[in-house]
Amino acid sequence: TFAIQIAKHLGIKVFVTAGSEEKLAACKDLGADVCINYKTEDFVARIKEETDGKGVDVVLDNIGGSYLQRNLNTLAVDGRLFIIGFMGGVVTEVNLVVMLARRLTV
Repeated sequence: TFAIQIAKHLGIKVFVTAGSEEKLAACKDLGADVCINYKTEDFVARIKEETDGKGVDVVLDNIGGSYLQRNLNTLAVDGRLFIIGFMGGVVTEVNLVVMLARRLTV
């Protein structure tokens, strides 16, 4: 919730994902611009659509493991992924080409 508020204060367009409409509504009330239910929608495709294929500059990832590759896929060139939790596990397989080709930072 703090990340949404500080980003909005800095004039940044904020994307959020959540698994319920209630959580998305709370994020919207805090200032999120694009709210995506990851249970009913492909958040990678939606982010690419909303950014004209460019992706986002920063991802705060509290899931880890199972979402790492998808989060990397949402990043723009020179994007940064901050892993802040491991609710989805600590082990995964990643296509490193994505990181190299777009100069991503984890």
